[in-house]
Amino acid sequence: ITGIRVFPNPSVGEVTVEASGAGAARVNVLDACGREVLPAQWTRNGKVILNVPGASGLYFVRAVMPNGSVTTTPWMVR
Repeated sequence: ITGIRVFPNPSVGEVTVEASGAGAARVNVLDACGREVLPAQWTRNGKVILNVPGASGLYFVRAVMPNGSVTTTPWMVR
C-alpha cells in the first residue's frame, strides 16, 4: 500500500477514507490524545466512510496493513 486518502478534509464529521495499493487490514480513528474513538472495516472497493459523533478537533485516521506497517493521516473535524 502506498497510503490512504481522507476527504473532504477538514470536514463536519463524515469523511471517506480510500486506500491505495493492497488495502488495509484494519482502520480506526484516534483522538488527539491517541485514544481510539472509532474502529471501522474496509469495504471490498478499498473505501470506508467514517462519521465521528462528538467534538470538533484534530483526529487521526490510522490504517494497519496486512504486512504490519501503519499509515496515519490527520483529519480535522469542524
